Amino acid sequence: MKFLQYWKDKRGSIIAWSAAALIPMLGFTSLSVDGARAYLVKSRLSEAVDAAALAGGKTITTAEYTADINKYFNANFPAHYMGATVVGPQIQIGNNNETVTVKAEATIPTTFARVLGKESMTVSAKAVVHRSVRGMELALVMDNTGSMRSNNKIGAMRDAATAMVNTLYGNRDTIDNFWVAVVPYVATVNIGGDRTGWLTGYVPANFSPTAWKGCVEARAEPYASNDEPPSSQPFTPFLWRSTFTTPAGCTRSPTPPAACDFTSANSGQCARGTDTNCDNDWPRTALTLSITRSSTTARVTSTTNHGLSTGMIVEITGANQSAYNGWKTVTVVNPTKFTFAVSGNPSTPATGTIRANLLNVDDRNDSQNNGYGPNLGCATPITPLVASKATVLSAISIMQPWHRGGTFNHEALAWGWRVLSPRWQGLWGGTTPAYLPKAYQSENMDKVIVLLTDGVNEMYDNPPTGPQDSDYTSYGRLGEGRIGTTSRSQATSTINSRMAAMCQTIKNNHIIIYTILFQENDSATETLFRNCATSPYSTHYFNSPDNASLSQAFQTIGQQLSNLRLQE
Repeated sequence: MKFLQYWKDKRGSIIAWSAAALIPMLGFTSLSVDGARAYLVKSRLSEAVDAAALAGGKTITTAEYTADINKYFNANFPAHYMGATVVGPQIQIGNNNETVTVKAEATIPTTFARVLGKESMTVSAKAVVHRSVRGMELALVMDNTGSMRSNNKIGAMRDAATAMVNTLYGNRDTIDNFWVAVVPYVATVNIGGDRTGWLTGYVPANFSPTAWKGCVEARAEPYASNDEPPSSQPFTPFLWRSTFTTPAGCTRSPTPPAACDFTSANSGQCARGTDTNCDNDWPRTALTLSITRSSTTARVTSTTNHGLSTGMIVEITGANQSAYNGWKTVTVVNPTKFTFAVSGNPSTPATGTIRANLLNVDDRNDSQNNGYGPNLGCATPITPLVASKATVLSAISIMQPWHRGGTFNHEALAWGWRVLSPRWQGLWGGTTPAYLPKAYQSENMDKVIVLLTDGVNEMYDNPPTGPQDSDYTSYGRLGEGRIGTTSRSQATSTINSRMAAMCQTIKNNHIIIYTILFQENDSATETLFRNCATSPYSTHYFNSPDNASLSQAFQTIGQQLSNLRLQE
């Protein structure tokens, strides 16, 4: 009996000990279960803040970045996930928009851990996205042809390009190892009037009374489509020769005297506007004048027969009062007198050595299709690779639509390539360092071209029909056959084919190409620009039918060029 009693007592002790041990075992089990739930919530929360931070980094320069952060967070961490209550996402933006920090906390109710008095568990996650621009040489190749004047397309392009540059630079004026070039183009490209050492056949007197502005003609193939430096294949200066005294290829009735100086009896034949198809008359003849004024009308007397026609624009220089000087539209009174309007109340008579420069060179942008001179239609110069945002924005801001000649996207792309080609290293001078452009595929370095046009490749002929079937272009006149044909449509096809081949060569050299077609629906040009881009769809090719879509295209490109990386 005693033995049995002892056994009974022993069983009671084991049960008591087991019950006592069960409590911590249940605690450890509950912690394991709830800990596993917390781990899952923590993992999901980390994924959500990572995705949200990346989304914010891509759109930090837009008004939508906060909405994008919340959208991506909520998509990756659904409401009440595993019963969690969330605080956040909390957003913090660093200096110069360089970093985006996203934090969040999630609190989940416990289940088994409640037996230990722990009713909830809180986990947190944090992600920091650092926005940085990879080392890059970027060429903005921008159409500045006359058609960009319509609907202020040039203004829309300037605004969109400016916004993209601001996206890339942020609040800084320079970024380590980041360089931008601007290449405006029309029917030719302006390399800068100081680069006469790159030329062949340059005769300064041919440009008198002005000077060579800097535009060049296309080289003969294959050099028109490659990146040979000028040391091995120089360029011919763009010279639109006068059709006034040497009207080769044009007809004039009546024929002017050989020396048209406005002093002969038939000097009226010298007046611009008597030609039938001579499209660029630009001799310079100066008449000595005297000027008086009546009310708002200046009355001019010339020392010789002026030979002007009412409506002509002449340049008055040398008067002692600025109101009399400048470009003036004249009204003819008789062979030695004409008038023009003045503002203000200048004294009379005007004094000084006053001259009227008749048929003077007039290659101002404001003259549009009515300009004349050896540099007619020559746009603003290339800005080669520079570090300063201010310099880049200035180059964009002065772009204007220049008339005459046509559109040569092929020639523009060639110069976009040349400002990035290592074969031109050290050639550009100025503020471009001698070590630029760098070699292809340099470590942590990208080369990028953004090419925009609003028109087809063409040799344009401004009405009335000019000599040899076109204006003068970087390929001369159409009738000269320098492009291999005298057919306008075949010339376009030839330029398109050359451009398509050059696009592929540029891409083979690991240069990224973005193309933008702006308010142009020509199917052949669309195909050309689509296939020229690094990828033929929306990643690198953009068809922008209006100003809003153009702005979006540049914004997208800017965001793609901003390289993102996650920090700890």
